[in-house]
Amino acid sequence: MVKPILRVVYLGPAGTYTYEAARQQFDVISEEEYEVIYTASPSIARCFEIINNKECDYAVIPFENSSNGQVVFTYDLFRDWFCKQSKHQQQALQNQQQQIQLPSPGLTQPSSSSSFSSSSSASFNSTRLAQSKGVPSFGVVGEQFVSIHHYFLTYAKRLSDIKTIYSHPQVWTQCNNFLANPNFSNNLEKIDVSSTSRSAEIVSKLSLSERNSVAAIASFSASQMYNIPILFKKIEDNSTNTTRFLILGYNDIPQSKTNVNDLGNSKKLSNKKITLLSFILKSSYNDHGSLCNTLNCFTSRNLNLLSITTRPSNLTPWLYMFFIEILTCNDADSTSLNDALDEIDSFVLEKSIIGKEFERDAAFYTSGNT
Repeated sequence: MVKPILRVVYLGPAGTYTYEAARQQFDVISEEEYEVIYTASPSIARCFEIINNKECDYAVIPFENSSNGQVVFTYDLFRDWFCKQSKHQQQALQNQQQQIQLPSPGLTQPSSSSSFSSSSSASFNSTRLAQSKGVPSFGVVGEQFVSIHHYFLTYAKRLSDIKTIYSHPQVWTQCNNFLANPNFSNNLEKIDVSSTSRSAEIVSKLSLSERNSVAAIASFSASQMYNIPILFKKIEDNSTNTTRFLILGYNDIPQSKTNVNDLGNSKKLSNKKITLLSFILKSSYNDHGSLCNTLNCFTSRNLNLLSITTRPSNLTPWLYMFFIEILTCNDADSTSLNDALDEIDSFVLEKSIIGKEFERDAAFYTSGNT
């Protein structure tokens, strides 16, 4: 029997923590009813382009870290793709938005032909598509949590031999204590690269004469992939350091029969759902209570707001896009959520439901403990 294919793109190269998140989500499925094909993307922006062009079924992207906070590149891409007045929507809205100075066009304009399946809660129904006409019809359909453990990879035998270290920019602040080791040279050079896996790849390709003075800070899987010795293990300051990843798609993620049946599995189905919403306030920043009134649409219905983040809208100075996450736990909450989403129309210039009631990964409650 030929298995159907699931195409999964992730922020690469292979060996990144995003790759680990993708494997966590889809490997168990690949053992059963599907053949999963993993493809590395050179950037988060390219992941959005690939999923929008339907060149994959799912895309896995980093969203936030328990130590460093939000991945602003991802938030900005959500803004650029889902804001109806952004550069990606410029052509469709140019007649109505003459008064707003829009940025120049950027990535490929989203296709209007694709749609979510309407068969489940995580899919975007016709109401969502109508209210967000002109924005992509893919969205957030799941999440994964990966414990971030950094390894010091080098062919050198001593720290004093190291002159250069390669790694991703966020890694430096996550390994402050280790990097303060007095055995390092005073002239130690730290070089930023696009991913931790890329840092390991660079070290692996050095000549024999260069290898003993260079190191990479990367994952255990990167060490295995590029066959670089580990000099020090788990060098991160915070042993509970965890990154949350989002899965983008057009349909629900196929559920593993093992995950459904095994109630002890960390990926078991959860009754807790997350909705990721973006909006721009209709009122100016001088209007008292405009944000409070908007958020009260949810709190007055006893809906739990899990997070709130702002990013510049890039439409006009000091106009911000807000991102909020809302928790729902039962059918009553879902009804209240829909009522709240209708009510906030009175307070916002626009809104987009980026992810509607996707499952809270049960690993959230144990993340950082491994």
